[in-house]
Amino acid sequence: MSEDELFRGLRNDDPKSWKHLYDTYWNRLLHHIYHRLPATVKDRNEEAREIVAATFSAVNEAIESGRYVNRTAKVSTYLYAIANNRCSNYLRDRIRKNSNQTPAPELYDNFESVIQHEEQIILMRKALDLLPEPCRTLLILFYLEGLKHDEIAEIMDHYKNGDSTKAAKPGCLKKLKRIFDDLNKNNPDH
Repeated sequence: MSEDELFRGLRNDDPKSWKHLYDTYWNRLLHHIYHRLPATVKDRNEEAREIVAATFSAVNEAIESGRYVNRTAKVSTYLYAIANNRCSNYLRDRIRKNSNQTPAPELYDNFESVIQHEEQIILMRKALDLLPEPCRTLLILFYLEGLKHDEIAEIMDHYKNGDSTKAAKPGCLKKLKRIFDDLNKNNPDH
């Protein structure tokens, strides 16, 4: 099914198009979100499933309401953007919720290094969230999802082929490092 056929089918609420979208992207998105969630998340698989389900629901709502009318990106790019935003919101809410909890007693001896490590992870997530597209999605798909360059090019409109994603990756990493270093420098806790 071509991208235009898929989009038309989704707009017309065609069950075959929705089934195609679900069959093609559910497991990919689940894998992607699962690896974006920290290993410390209790019921990580279930949380990832909820985020992916909410992603498909948001796409459905956007199409029904007419918000997703003027396509400038592939449906897959739109799905990944929504999934990434949902995951970022989940992580931000989780950090807020957990910031009021007291660490376990066994962590007190090593508390300072644990906190510093967690702060670095949080800063890296913030840097990744601040990284402009298409770099953010490219790095997430490559490093967190483990997709190959050709697979990334297939998902993203921005890249013609695997060679173009491979060529773009070093520049994206430099941008991420620059943002991370700026966040780290501006973090008053360091």
